[in-house]
Amino acid sequence: MNILKESSFSRPDYEKGEKRGELLGAKKVLIRMGQARFGRLDKSTRANIKSIDDMERLEALGVKHLNAASWADLLSEPE
Repeated sequence: MNILKESSFSRPDYEKGEKRGELLGAKKVLIRMGQARFGRLDKSTRANIKSIDDMERLEALGVKHLNAASWADLLSEPE
């Protein structure tokens, strides 16, 4: 049974939802890793992370987190 064929939910809608879920999960993980390393984040920093809609950027921040010294350092643009 192919649920996508039997519903009014189209493949592009499914893919859009899937992408949104992946982004939300990546943001959640980045926030948790950052809190473990840098401590609680303020509302501005949380809003900054939540506004990121590029998976590659989120993945790069996950790697950058390993060497960052603070939330500000993590979210700073590369020189």
